[in-house]
Amino acid sequence: MKLLLVFAVLSILASSASAGALTSVNPLPGQIQPNVMIRDAEGNLYLGSGVPIPTSGLPPTPPAAVTKLSADGKVIFATTLAPNPEVGVTALALAPDGSIWAAGSVQGSFPVTKDAGETQPQGDPTGFVVRLNTSGAVIYSSYLNGISPSPSGLGTLLAMTVDNSGAVYITGQGVFNSTPGALAPVMQSSVGYFTVKLDQNGKQVWATGGIGGFAIAVDALGNVYVAGSATGVFPLPITPGAFQPSSASSNVCGSAGPAAFPCSNQYAAKLDPSGSKLIYCTWLSGSYGAYSSSLIVDGQGNAILAGTTQSSDYPTTPGAFQMVEFAGQPYFPSLGLLGSSSGPAYTGYVTKLNARGTGLIFSTYLGGSAEDMLVNTSLDAQDNVYLVGLATSPDFPGIIGVPDGCRPSQVHQVPYLTRLSADGSSLSATQLAYGVVDAQGFDASITPQSAPSAADGEGNASLAFNGSLASLSLFAPAQRFVCVTDAGDHAPITQIAPGELLELLGNNIGEPGGMSPQPVKGVIPVRFGDGSAVKIHGIAAPILYSPILYSSQDQINIQVPYEIAGQTRVMLEIDDPNGNPAGTLEFSVVSSQPRAFINGAGYASCNGNYTTSFQALALNADGSFNSCTNPAEVGSVITLFVDGPETRGVTGAIAVSPATPLALPVTVSGTAQFISAESDPGSINSVWAVKLRLAPNSSGVGTQAAEFTLTIGGVPVQDPLLVWVLSRQ
Repeated sequence: MKLLLVFAVLSILASSASAGALTSVNPLPGQIQPNVMIRDAEGNLYLGSGVPIPTSGLPPTPPAAVTKLSADGKVIFATTLAPNPEVGVTALALAPDGSIWAAGSVQGSFPVTKDAGETQPQGDPTGFVVRLNTSGAVIYSSYLNGISPSPSGLGTLLAMTVDNSGAVYITGQGVFNSTPGALAPVMQSSVGYFTVKLDQNGKQVWATGGIGGFAIAVDALGNVYVAGSATGVFPLPITPGAFQPSSASSNVCGSAGPAAFPCSNQYAAKLDPSGSKLIYCTWLSGSYGAYSSSLIVDGQGNAILAGTTQSSDYPTTPGAFQMVEFAGQPYFPSLGLLGSSSGPAYTGYVTKLNARGTGLIFSTYLGGSAEDMLVNTSLDAQDNVYLVGLATSPDFPGIIGVPDGCRPSQVHQVPYLTRLSADGSSLSATQLAYGVVDAQGFDASITPQSAPSAADGEGNASLAFNGSLASLSLFAPAQRFVCVTDAGDHAPITQIAPGELLELLGNNIGEPGGMSPQPVKGVIPVRFGDGSAVKIHGIAAPILYSPILYSSQDQINIQVPYEIAGQTRVMLEIDDPNGNPAGTLEFSVVSSQPRAFINGAGYASCNGNYTTSFQALALNADGSFNSCTNPAEVGSVITLFVDGPETRGVTGAIAVSPATPLALPVTVSGTAQFISAESDPGSINSVWAVKLRLAPNSSGVGTQAAEFTLTIGGVPVQDPLLVWVLSRQ
């Protein structure tokens, strides 16, 4: 069955190109799982990794470490702080002399130096603080006692900064005693927040359990700013004249079984340099809460907070860039409905609070019609605010010149970098990091700790997620070649496999009007007419044909040459129809990356039955397309198609009759049974037809989802799949 019989044309809309670029995507070295990332003036990155206490029950992972990477992702040093797997580095800061401070949580023992301020743990878990020299050697290590997870299991969340003198400031959630003269502790049901100042040698100067948060900053005068989130019942020490004297929310924002969790409300506070006086403390939230993820302070002492909210009444100011929340009702496939007790949709916000905590200089939402979040901020010399986050909205603000296939979606989150003006009234173009996040669906559990990022004040940013490190620039020269997706499931990708079918998307990168090159002597040509050409690692790639695997002005479809097998990194280059360079992108190479062809780019649904699977582009036993309105019979055999499991062959060759069996083993998990896998005569040789028998479905009478996953040659197919079956029992 030829591939051209089973696909519809994917239309790609293009618009004018914009400034900015995804400058590189590199795999994170080793098995590193960073919780935090910072950046120095030269663009080097410092990653703190390990397992925070709340996730210590998961499978074994690498020990706590601090890793320094060059701007292009090469390891400069990697220092293991403790072999104990139940240790997590959650805060990093650079001292004026270039040394590195790290802090985190430990359950069990932790190695300390002889001059440690605290040599013995006073709780389990407790905290630690470490200083490394510029070469990565540990020169100071101490326990940071007095912190422990709350009964809710949130654990200790830490943030850290260093002032110009080298003094260290640490804040977080946990129980901490106050030193004499500092603010007295404030707790509710053994939940508290703390702030600690250490001198440049790591010895405690003062500590308070009276205020703290998840983000911290210090100004030139030594005033300390913290921001965090707490439920409305927490006895926050609000100061007279505060902008928002009472909590805005007592609504439910989450649930687990019969248990319901109240919304967390953002707050901000400013302490004097001695930690003895609150200059201000105010709530700053809406009726469904707000979660602060970043805090920076400008030269006038104004605090700039950014994060994520579910509140349509989060406070905004007249003239702000986005005064209204656009996020629609969220889609929760696992619950089988639209919306849930988890509250409204998530969106980002940026708020500048004045130096007295009494009013807003500006406050704006930042998001589109789906769900988006902010995870990091930085300032430039003009007080413009650089923002890093994750988007699922295809209409996220500032996206210009991005084809539809490269835009965020509810299925594929995309990291972004953008810039808000100093007065909060306008936004620059937004640059996306295509393909870095390949997990399906918006994940509200993502926090700055699980998507660490770092941005400078010059329009550059890096973000680590899903095993990749992406580098972005708002001001790099733009190129017409925008992104690459797999031709089967249309997912943006940053790694490729020999033989894989790709969609190259951009603006004016291909032949105007489109072309469908015909094979010559059974092999697809590597360019058409005098038009576009594509090379991977210097090897010409065949340009594909069929109603879906076509080439047009804004899309070129290719097969990855089999000859790249054995490479680790390759460059993909496009020449436009006039022979001019249209752009390049670098990719890591994997040995195999099988993908299934799917029908539509989103999760499948039928008659109000929402799923977390993709509908396979499949043929029923009679040769008709499988769909909600044309389901297969239970027990019948359906045919679906996969791309790229076999990484050996003649590049560009067309499969011929008779069909040949796939040599790799295929396993199926779910409500289907494997029958066979063989070539698809008439299609490019990296496409294989897989036949499955649909198992009986016991979930009721009528059209039901038969959901399953595939593994080919020991490599899981990316997507959870389904076909629709008619159950008559």
